Amino acid sequence: GMSDLRLGTIGSGVIVHSILKNVVRTEGIRLEAVYSRSQEKGQALAAEFGGKKVYTDMDAFLADPEVDVVYIATPNLLHYPQARKALLAGKHVILEKPFTTRPEHARELMALARQGAAEGTVVLAGQQTAGRGRVGRSFQSPAGLGLYGSVLLRSSPEDAPRIPALAATAVRRAIRRSCGLSCGIKWPNDLVLSGRKVCGILAEALPGPEGSLWVVVGIGINVYQRREDFLPELRETAASLSMIAGAEIDRAALETAFLEELEALRRELPQETAERRQEYGAACLNLGHRVRVLRPGGEREALAVSLTPDYGLAVRYNDGTEEVLRSGEVSVRGLYGYTDKE
Repeated sequence: GMSDLRLGTIGSGVIVHSILKNVVRTEGIRLEAVYSRSQEKGQALAAEFGGKKVYTDMDAFLADPEVDVVYIATPNLLHYPQARKALLAGKHVILEKPFTTRPEHARELMALARQGAAEGTVVLAGQQTAGRGRVGRSFQSPAGLGLYGSVLLRSSPEDAPRIPALAATAVRRAIRRSCGLSCGIKWPNDLVLSGRKVCGILAEALPGPEGSLWVVVGIGINVYQRREDFLPELRETAASLSMIAGAEIDRAALETAFLEELEALRRELPQETAERRQEYGAACLNLGHRVRVLRPGGEREALAVSLTPDYGLAVRYNDGTEEVLRSGEVSVRGLYGYTDKE
């Protein structure tokens, strides 16, 4: 169609082939251009997957205005310099495996993105070495077992508080479409299957141009882990999609759905729909259940009553008082297989 996402690929090895096999079968995205150091390999790739152009010059490839998204599938050492170049050229970037294994490189790429690189920049990795959970907990991200992505959204200060919940809905949709699994949501933004966490989401806001905010959303989905792949203290509370499905998960289908849902989220952010809120409310496992509200000063029992329009959780305490909880300020516990170890 006219509004297809136009993809440019860097690299000509086996990873590009496996990605493009899925691109060819997917609505809404098509191969526009191929970059390869070898003209011959580039032409073979373009011929096989319907690419229009072949480049052997990286600068010319990145200057092509008809390439919206650049997929980098080259050896890990090249990821950082190539991603940096593509971001500076104003492209969205997708990376296979670690987009960088060094936190300082990750920060620099995010800084470049913030300086006006393409909004919606998505970074996908098979492992994450610079992950950081809420309250300073580190993400455990072993190589190849999960799908880890960061998406950069430009937002108004009014829209920003909804983003973590909307990201949870987007990832939930992607998992349902690609794997047939229906996750529950633990407020505000953990995805839960069979009482165990399968996806964590972290959003950080940074000042953007003209009073707007850049919101960096980091998403980690457990895809292939077996029970023994988790740290002992996580084995009762975490699981992977394949553990719950009892079957192989099609990683490429999950990746494609993930990217499409994040793109839909970015487009819809300003005019967020009642459907999305209903969808979130229907999936939210806390609503109507008792929760323990944890703050630095201690914990209180409450009943989770309803969601506010910006995805705050309205709770009623045992003494009858009510309060709206905001994500990031409090931790809510007490959910099925989730134990005190959350």
